Amino acid sequence: MRLPAHSPRRQRSAFTLVELMVVMVLVAIMSALILPEMAGTYADAKLKSTARRLITLCSLANSQAISHHQTQRIRFDQASRRFQLEPGQTRAASTKSRSQAASLDLDTAGEWDASIRLRILEQSEPDAATPAPPVNVERSPRPNTPLPSSERSALTFYADGTSTGRQISLEDASGARLVLTINPTTSRVRIADTRRP
Repeated sequence: MRLPAHSPRRQRSAFTLVELMVVMVLVAIMSALILPEMAGTYADAKLKSTARRLITLCSLANSQAISHHQTQRIRFDQASRRFQLEPGQTRAASTKSRSQAASLDLDTAGEWDASIRLRILEQSEPDAATPAPPVNVERSPRPNTPLPSSERSALTFYADGTSTGRQISLEDASGARLVLTINPTTSRVRIADTRRP
């Protein structure tokens, strides 16, 4: 027995055009809300990743300076957006420290993303709880004293465990910022300031 064409059993269930349009509008609204957050998260991740690499490199420079009894510098090249740990002054010791860093697979150089603006700032005033570091010939005697041009783009770590008191400001295109402060007495790096747009 054949059923007539207008029988309810033969009708197919399907979405109407109105239902499809409603779903597409909801998907568009959700995408418009989620995508900007994801873009901000990616930019924030790049900023934090660069900060972590710099903190690790500062810690390495400090430990190398103490263990090899030599001044270590981290140089920053704004033109190529690269940074590099430069070992101490004597050739034998610098070759030895380079080979030790290579054997330990330590990252002593790197670069930061083009969307990140990196600046090295002189600390305007030391923390009240932190005593002033002992005066060293290579250091600027006062915080506001202009530095030689070779020192403006470098962080210096000394064999006695101290360092130049500087700040590293990292800022991305969206206006998010991280400021890393290097304690001149202990050479420890901490995140001093964060700003979100």
